[in-house]
This record gives sequence, structure tokens and C-alpha cells, in this order.
Amino acid sequence: MTQACVLIEIQDIKILCDPWLVGPCWAGNLWHYPPPKRLPESFTDIDFLYLSHAHEDHFQIESINRLPTEIKNTQVIISDFDKPYFERAIRAVGFKNVKVMEHNESTTLIPGVTLEMIRNDEGDDDSSIILQGDGSTVFCQTDNLMSLNEAERLGEKYNVDVLFTINTQTGMFPAFFDFPADTMIELSKKKIQSTAKYSVNVAKALNPKTIVPYASDLCYLGELYFAKIDNKVVSANMIIKFGDTVTYLHGGSDYKYRKYMATYLLQWEVIKKAKEKGFLFYDFWGIAPKDNKNSKWSGFTRFKKGFNGMEINNMGTYNFIYQKQIYFVYKIIKKLKNFI
Repeated sequence: MTQACVLIEIQDIKILCDPWLVGPCWAGNLWHYPPPKRLPESFTDIDFLYLSHAHEDHFQIESINRLPTEIKNTQVIISDFDKPYFERAIRAVGFKNVKVMEHNESTTLIPGVTLEMIRNDEGDDDSSIILQGDGSTVFCQTDNLMSLNEAERLGEKYNVDVLFTINTQTGMFPAFFDFPADTMIELSKKKIQSTAKYSVNVAKALNPKTIVPYASDLCYLGELYFAKIDNKVVSANMIIKFGDTVTYLHGGSDYKYRKYMATYLLQWEVIKKAKEKGFLFYDFWGIAPKDNKNSKWSGFTRFKKGFNGMEINNMGTYNFIYQKQIYFVYKIIKKLKNFI
């Protein structure tokens, strides 16, 4: 249905896996597009709920909270990570029947249907499940980046009919690190290539009859534009398009080359290309509020206003706080970083 969320129906039971069905995750950075066809409220007859691990795109609180109250007694199946945090988090949102399974442990869901838990063998708090029933074997990998040795072991043990497998890896590296633009691009290419190689090798080791890529359907619905001097990237823009509008999403530049003002030329070239393609509006996105002259947004606000556009005020963005204690600690750490 979405990302790693699948609904498995076997004999007379339904197993819902990793339901992320509404809203964003990872601080609003990841969204479903197009939106899911089913909402959490529609799952009124679930017999089992499998949650692979605690990452927000698998244990997504908004989706979990919107599941019908009548399934709160449904058995939730999770892996034992030698730590109680995940079980506690699940119980905290109202689930009372939590089954914590060891690595390689098997359980009978109903007569003729078994589930085996596979815990990540590389030290990550992640898991996969193997379902057997009706003469078929289904392997749900989720984000479990198991070793190739483990994949080979499982491929020899099971005759896998359907493999739901991750085919790209997201994560923080290299995008969240402070690399020069050309280094970032090169590292990204290497990550794409190594990810594809890993996925192919895992699939070969498991040797399934059918492969379904999932848990990694991530794409950036935007375009990247670069300004170069002597073949070196000195400025970059990311834009997204929707309807009749092009939106300037992110931008960056190399401070050493600031005297060339490449950011202005690059921005103007992107605007011209948007107009050539028939778009009516170019949205510079956010600027500093008028009543806050000391805003940290002041610098790029001057840059954006320098293009003499029309200012339009929309509703702001706000944090919805799920765990007040953790958010309080986060704010303290954020303030301390300003003094480091």
C-alpha cells in the first residue's frame, strides 16, 4: 500500500505490516505521493500487526493513533532487540497484547500459518519476517540490511515464493553531512550504485520466484540546477513543481566563490527556464517576518527580495509535540549548539 506497509491476507487472517498511511515523517521531509488509497481508520478487522522497528517511517505515530480503537487488542508482533524501548513505545499508544520474538523464533498464528522472526545480524535494531501458509513462503525484508551470509542461510533454508525487498537506501549519509557539492554528488552516485548491488545480491541469495521492491520508494520530486566555475560546482538549487508553480526548495553555495555572485545568476536562469516551460509562478518560499529584524532568515530574505517579487503571507508551520519531555531536551541541546 505504501512504503513498507503491506496487508497480507492468508487463509482467514489479515496481517498489517508497518502502517505509515497519513502525514509525513522525519521532521516533515518524507511524504507519500500520491497519497495512500486507504486510511488507518479503515483497518477494522486486522488479526495481527507486525512492526519491524522503531524508525518513524515504520512506526509512524499519527498512523498508529488513527487505527480503530477496536483493534487495540490485536496482537502486535515485534523483534527482541535486547532493549525494552520498542515494546514500551507500543504499549504507550494503547496496544496491550505485544509478542516479543527472538531471532529465528517461530510462532503459529493459526493452524497451518507460521511466522518466523529474523533479527538483523549486523547489530541494527531492525527485523524481517517469513510467513508460511497455503503452501507458499513470503519474505518481508523491510529495512533489515542483513549480511549476505544471512541471506544465503535463509535462501538455503526456505523456498521463497515472494520477496518484498528494499531496493534503495536513504539514511543520513551523505545528504546530512557538510561536504562540498561535487563531493556530495559523487558520494550519492556511489551510494546508489552500492545499494543496487547489495539489493541484487540479497535477491540472488534468497532466490525467490517473485520480487516486489518496497520499503524504499523514495524519490525527490524536484530538479537540481548547478552553477560551475572551471568545472567546479559553486552553487546549487533544488526546485519542485506543482500545478502552475515552481518552488525554490533548497539552495547552497561555496563561500570561497561568493565574489562571483553565482547564486543570483543561477536563480535567474531557473526562473527563465520555468517561464519557458509555461509555469505562471515562481515561489521563493519562506522569508523572515516583518516584525523580526534580527531573524536568522534575514540574510536570505534580502537575497529573495532582491528579485522584486510579490510578498504573500500564508499560514505558518508549527511543531506538533508528541513527547514533551524529549522535545524539552531537544530544545536545550539545540540552544547549547549555538555556544559550541
